[in-house]
Amino acid sequence: MSSNEQQLITEELFPTAFNDFKTMIFDYVAIPLLRNEDDFLSDNLYMITIIKNRLNALTTSFPDEDFTFYKHIVELISMAFEKTELLDKYEKLLNPKDGVATLGLQVKRVFLRTEFEIYNIIFGRPNVREGETYENSRIDAIYKLLHEEQLIRIDDFKERLLET
Repeated sequence: MSSNEQQLITEELFPTAFNDFKTMIFDYVAIPLLRNEDDFLSDNLYMITIIKNRLNALTTSFPDEDFTFYKHIVELISMAFEKTELLDKYEKLLNPKDGVATLGLQVKRVFLRTEFEIYNIIFGRPNVREGETYENSRIDAIYKLLHEEQLIRIDDFKERLLET
């Protein structure tokens, strides 16, 4: 794709430009986020503007194409970059001159393995204070269903698990 982001993309260049766009999202955002490479993300904050410009160029050049999914992805990317930038600012604010960083991060939710999340939705979270635990047979059944059918809805889980 041309360095001029406002340039319209021709019909012949669409597959290449679109693949480059998707690769850029993975190389500069998705993979570093998954690897917790905060320094890389901080150093490449400018990429959000480039990614937005590429998406705008694709949208302008191909108005008949539906880029809704990618618009949502770019919005998520933007939020991830903003979060990284905020964390950097907080770390600098809380980092005293002695070099010892103290950064508190509030986590909204800790995710469990998928089978435990599904168990909690269907049967409720066991009350550990009252000695309740997860029923291994149900966890095993959920695990088995997950691996047999990868695109199974929660209603289908309920139906199958409550039958047994």
